[in-house]
Amino acid sequence: MEISKRHLALLAARKLTKTALAAELGVSATYLMRITPPLPPGPVATQRRANSTFSESRKAFRLKLAKQVAAGSKSIERAAAEAKCSERTMYRYLCKLTK
Repeated sequence: MEISKRHLALLAARKLTKTALAAELGVSATYLMRITPPLPPGPVATQRRANSTFSESRKAFRLKLAKQVAAGSKSIERAAAEAKCSERTMYRYLCKLTK
């Protein structure tokens, strides 16, 4: 059983699954998954990870605005408008600073 460079290229491009390759080579899928290197995350996993990063960056931005409100350089109404959230949400972030 020999995995060619063409097979590895097809696996990396996600044109061929490891299960289909295992059937073609006559080995079990479990064995093939153990001997082949892991693939980098695909576009779906990358997008899912990017979505979680967006929510974290949004929270950090709102927290930064809350610090500016606490310092007195911004009003809570203006900070809520910049963060595109409600004033109540900005009050919650302001409370997080005091805890």
